[in-house]
Amino acid sequence: MNKKLTPIIIPCHWHTGSSLISKTLENCGMNTGNKNTFWDDSCIDNCEHYLLNNTMAAVVNNEHKDINQNIEQVRTILESYKNEAKNNNWDFYGIKTTHLLQSWDVFGKVVMSCWPDAIYAIGIQHPIQIAKTLASKPHGKKYSKKELYDYVTNSWLKACEGIKDILTLKNQIHIIDCPASWHKNEIKTIINKIGLDYKLGDMIIEDRKVDVKKEEFEKDYPKATKAYYDLVKISGNLIKKRIVRQG
Repeated sequence: MNKKLTPIIIPCHWHTGSSLISKTLENCGMNTGNKNTFWDDSCIDNCEHYLLNNTMAAVVNNEHKDINQNIEQVRTILESYKNEAKNNNWDFYGIKTTHLLQSWDVFGKVVMSCWPDAIYAIGIQHPIQIAKTLASKPHGKKYSKKELYDYVTNSWLKACEGIKDILTLKNQIHIIDCPASWHKNEIKTIINKIGLDYKLGDMIIEDRKVDVKKEEFEKDYPKATKAYYDLVKISGNLIKKRIVRQG
């Protein structure tokens, strides 16, 4: 019997804990790539595949020249991972991207074609926390509060559309609330269901204080708020779901 090699996709909206999820899975045995998968060592600290993420971000931001070239770039990267997994006997191998959810309508088919049996580990956070993190970045555009909330909300809701589509798949899917899933020890259950060996190593998981503007945001942006709480509920249901392993 051939050894089963399992791909893991970590699709998250930006600033929703993708680095935390990636580092946790890496510590537990997930391989993140090598030079033959076009891995860029400058992103090694957060397990991000720089080329893959930029290819998808170009489409999300409407900065691409030929969308078919972007799709083929994604195909090349994913296929290279499969080849390297076979060559190196990687039981689990994965990628993190913060723009796949927002562009699932473009890249979903090629992802499902290349990695049909992938496990999806989707990170989420309350959109007010996404906005707070974005506002704290020293680089990039400066927003008024309304501009910031509008921008984050529109991007978040687009990502939620991608999550909704992924949830229709028959693949093993996990929705991980960052960092709540760590503090509730739900992450251990998720890691075990994936089939990895649970160990956090020397990782420090910081708590996120509730933002004083949360109530105001939830009143002004009810759709984005509801989308988050709906996903938290789905996350809990998925954690309780029994996993039947194949092969």
